[in-house]
Amino acid sequence: MAFCAVPSLGRRLFLPSALLGCPLALRRPAAAAAPARARPTRPLTAAPTPLPPPPTCASDLPRDEVLKTAVGGGVDRALADRVVRLADRALTTWETTVTDFFVSPPDRLALLAALSPVADVAVASLGGSPAAERRVLAFARADMAVDGSDAAGGDGVTAGGGGGGGGGGAPGEPPQLLLPDTDGAVAALEVRGAFLFDKATHRDFLGAVLGVGLDRSKVGDILVQGEEGAQLLVVPDVADAVCALLTSVRSVKVRVAPIPLSALAVKAPTVKELTTVEASMRLDAVASAGFGVSRSKMAAAVKSGDVLINWREASSSSKTVREGDVVTFRGRGRLEIGEVATTAKGRHRVAITRFV
Repeated sequence: MAFCAVPSLGRRLFLPSALLGCPLALRRPAAAAAPARARPTRPLTAAPTPLPPPPTCASDLPRDEVLKTAVGGGVDRALADRVVRLADRALTTWETTVTDFFVSPPDRLALLAALSPVADVAVASLGGSPAAERRVLAFARADMAVDGSDAAGGDGVTAGGGGGGGGGGAPGEPPQLLLPDTDGAVAALEVRGAFLFDKATHRDFLGAVLGVGLDRSKVGDILVQGEEGAQLLVVPDVADAVCALLTSVRSVKVRVAPIPLSALAVKAPTVKELTTVEASMRLDAVASAGFGVSRSKMAAAVKSGDVLINWREASSSSKTVREGDVVTFRGRGRLEIGEVATTAKGRHRVAITRFV
């Protein structure tokens, strides 16, 4: 008897061909093999949803004009370009940007003057205390700034179009505002050592800090604390390096540790008003009267680099000072030259404000 193979449920059944009415070679054509179904794989943890990019908008900052004005005011072009780029980024991203370097008073005032016509940008100068001279700059859109005139320890800030006022640190500092995300823009360090018999000066501490390889722009004000040591203001990204590498100042072993800004020993300056009459407006003549030292001693201080006019080292003791100038004598304080009048005999009556 002949049999025919019939597929059924995946098996072959052999039945008599007469019953099926099919030839002996009856076969079901092979179906095309179904592709293997890929088994879905699931990550062990779900991937985080990507954050949306920050909002951007077209910048209204006239970069070329601001850069030209800043350079014309005596700011180094490379420094001015870095500052303008940060201000432009703050406008386009709606985020606060902060310099990773300190800016000296003359450069800061020139940069603020260059940015003042830009109504959309607010600029904060942060140095750790209201009296700080060297400061970092922070930028944000003007509508993100709030009035900070009454804030404790606030630093000078300006919005576009603003000027004048007194933010501390330098005459002509603008009114104070507060910008978001500026906490931690400046770090404070305490340098402790036995300086009773080997007192160190501002120059000694600065030289020791620069000696570990730091750039001057990373260091802000240095508050000398006499026989106890000093307090340093630095940008945060170098604070750990200073703590680890600064081990001595002069011949004194020191320990460096971070401290909060509220622990800075900043004293309110003593202000004294005085008037002097001089035959000329030479630096050595006016400054010697203001600081109460001899002209020869003042000339020697100028020669050693300890005297600055508007925060730039005085080149000569015969340099002429003018109304509005600021004369700094390291270790002695500073003078602000006020009104200058001419007497009947052709001499100069100079009003001076001394800060000690």
